[in-house]
Amino acid sequence: MPAQTFNLTGSGTSAAIVIGAGEKLRVRFSSTTGSPAFTLAIVANGVTSLVPVGETDGWISLGVLSGDSVSLRMNGMRPTDTAVGVLESGT
Repeated sequence: MPAQTFNLTGSGTSAAIVIGAGEKLRVRFSSTTGSPAFTLAIVANGVTSLVPVGETDGWISLGVLSGDSVSLRMNGMRPTDTAVGVLESGT
């Protein structure tokens, strides 16, 4: 079960995790400030898919395939927007 914490300010990208067989992706926000927009960047077979994240109040689950690499991108509306949490996979 890989996991990567993130602490983003303004606009930024978390480190990526690689999904294992039978695992689902989860994003958990422990805090956000401002009005940032979030996107999951999923890389599968060399192709990047961007999936908007619309909920920051708890867990977000998404089905992905084994071997996919996933990172969280934040596009802050202001340089002071922040997000703290964890990107992880599990069963």
